[in-house]
Amino acid sequence: ATKAMLGVANIPGIKIMFRLVKDFFSSGGLNFFSNREAYTRHKDHGAADNYLTQQTKADIIYVGFYLAQSCDIGNILNCLVSLSNKGINVKVVLLDPSSPNISATSDFFMINKDHLISCVNETKNKLLKARRNSVSEDNKKNFNIYLHNKPITTSAFIIDGTMPKIGRILLDHKLYGVAR
Repeated sequence: ATKAMLGVANIPGIKIMFRLVKDFFSSGGLNFFSNREAYTRHKDHGAADNYLTQQTKADIIYVGFYLAQSCDIGNILNCLVSLSNKGINVKVVLLDPSSPNISATSDFFMINKDHLISCVNETKNKLLKARRNSVSEDNKKNFNIYLHNKPITTSAFIIDGTMPKIGRILLDHKLYGVAR
């Protein structure tokens, strides 16, 4: 990437892009997907639920907004229940619908505040119902739901974060003004 950067000095943005890519991989980044379609086409894992199922050995944490896109499209809810029933610790941290940052978050996505609150509540209720009805009694302690009130622009799955040699983070950065 360094040699390529030398030839693009006069093309706006290209030099920065090469620097970002170089920094990404040199800091331990494994894969970069510019959109969900590219991620799904990736030869090693396919859809997000398959990737999470294949990669998670001990624990998984989701921190983000409302998981609605993943629950509806990627079958993530069933994946998390299945992992929990295998004895894997599952933590889901959603945006608190009563957060003082809910308006800023809805503005960031350019979506209606009431719609965002509805999405968060719907996901929270799906998770609670799944924990109540689909997680075995012995494994309910492995399936926990929390709320946060932080202004964030990225959601993340932290896979085996307690295991430094194999831990991974799957980040999904949301772009300003791009509703889901």
